[in-house]
Amino acid sequence: MEEAFSLLEDWPSVPGQSTDTLKKMYKYVMALVSIVKAQKEQIKEMTTEITELKKNKKEATTSAPLDWSKIMAGEVHKDKNAVAMMATMANEMKKKAERANNVIAAIPAELCTEGGDDALVKSLTSEIGVAESRVIKTRRIRGQTTGNTANMRNTNERVLIVLEMESVDAKMAILRNAKKLRESQNKQYKKVYINEDRTPNERAADKLREERDTRNAKLKESSTINGRELKFETGNDGKKRFLGIRNGELRMVVSTIEQR
Repeated sequence: MEEAFSLLEDWPSVPGQSTDTLKKMYKYVMALVSIVKAQKEQIKEMTTEITELKKNKKEATTSAPLDWSKIMAGEVHKDKNAVAMMATMANEMKKKAERANNVIAAIPAELCTEGGDDALVKSLTSEIGVAESRVIKTRRIRGQTTGNTANMRNTNERVLIVLEMESVDAKMAILRNAKKLRESQNKQYKKVYINEDRTPNERAADKLREERDTRNAKLKESSTINGRELKFETGNDGKKRFLGIRNGELRMVVSTIEQR
């Protein structure tokens, strides 16, 4: 194929033909070459898309579909896939309920002194104006709990402590007031971050969104729609695409710019 292209592009002179005729023939052939090259690129893209579609179809049909007739009839227990799905949802809801009143404090290791976590939490809540009594209990989930504090500083940049609050209102109060740490006179307190305690699935979703936003921010092209800058890249087919989340995966999707 490539050899044929090179032959056409080096169209030879033909004895006995006028210069004008040869020029016309050359233009026609070069136009044909351009069309063939463009079609070649389109075929390549279509082949890639078809391969992806086949892969997705295969993955979708790997597991048997849910029998909705059984589910609607109250016979969920007779469908293995429905049972598995319900169990997963129940487990996620249980984890979410367990964390409903919790926040997690990410604290520089050097702040974790021999006074213990309770003393540190008391100091932090006082700094941001939340009553210590609103904290029911604390639990460290990362960082040494015994031994030499100096060793802990060498091995852990941050210590994570779960604060179980007395209610959702108490949790929201500490989250709102956490911004006061940025204004603290204690420089170490400025490095403390307090966030909502999330389930593993929620944290995974957050990381996926962060990765999507980071990679989209690196795209070279942009357009402003309704006052908002949208980043994208233009493919060989001329369509604008950016990274989106589809079925728990990052994929290039056609930009809404194309739909305007």
